[in-house]
Amino acid sequence: MNTEINFLEKQPKKTATNLITVALLIIFLVLLTAIFFYQKVTYQTDTDNKQLALAEIESKLINQQDSDREAINIYQLKKNIADMESALPDNLTLYKKVTGLLENPGQLINYDSSKKKLVVMAKFPELEQIAKYIGTMGDQVYINDIQLTSVVRTGEFYHATLTVTPDTQALGKELAERD
Repeated sequence: MNTEINFLEKQPKKTATNLITVALLIIFLVLLTAIFFYQKVTYQTDTDNKQLALAEIESKLINQQDSDREAINIYQLKKNIADMESALPDNLTLYKKVTGLLENPGQLINYDSSKKKLVVMAKFPELEQIAKYIGTMGDQVYINDIQLTSVVRTGEFYHATLTVTPDTQALGKELAERD
């Protein structure tokens, strides 16, 4: 049997290196946790900011779409109005034509136009002049129908109310030919 004799002095255990290693490991773990926490907070704030920006962009887009929709509606309304105006006779021209058929412009009492009818109130000294005026208006190309709505004698004049239905296409053609 061999006996081994150790003449070297026993060295004390090195707990300091173990302690430094553990301390460094703990510091590393704390640093790593702090970095992860910082990144989480940074990413969370970036995500919140981007969501706010997205919500702001969406609201601007909705407002823009609303204003575009309003602009389209206004354009369509203007187009519809222009179409209606082109379909209706030129009221001033029709007024001039209807009153031009009277013997005297002072005979006209009232003139009212709606979408498809005209109401003319005029005074005539004799019933024959009313019949002549109706006949003259009936001969016009731009008049579809004329009706004598009422005749009332007031003093020396007859007040006649006439309902006239104009032919808008014929009036439009006549205006186009004249222009």
